[in-house]
Amino acid sequence: MRRLITISFLLFIALCGWAKAGNASVKDSICIIEGTVKNLPDGCDIILYGTAGKYSGKQRTVTQIRMGKFRFEKEVKGDERYSLFLYPCVEYLDLYVSPGKKAIITGNGTHPSTWNVKSDNPLQKEWNAYQKTDD
Repeated sequence: MRRLITISFLLFIALCGWAKAGNASVKDSICIIEGTVKNLPDGCDIILYGTAGKYSGKQRTVTQIRMGKFRFEKEVKGDERYSLFLYPCVEYLDLYVSPGKKAIITGNGTHPSTWNVKSDNPLQKEWNAYQKTDD
């Protein structure tokens, strides 16, 4: 009897853990990328490309600038690198994102390579510091 109660209790704990992990996984893996840019007309395409330098069509997400703002929501599994393009400009902005975090982009003009990214991702902080010393 005692063994049956112990086994039942352990199974209950395991089921609760699995249920909690299943409910939280999708919400916790979403990264939000928001941008505010100046001196660009409404309707400009902003393209977010791939992970870790893979530029296939499947990994491309497109949105448009509306009133100087744009927004992406991406499901990411770990720290990932994306490139942000302003169509048809060939310059791009590298950004690093993490699950459940937010990346804030600010910029002025048509050159994404000069835009700024604020993010809690350590790789982004390192990249930003490198960009400042490179000038």
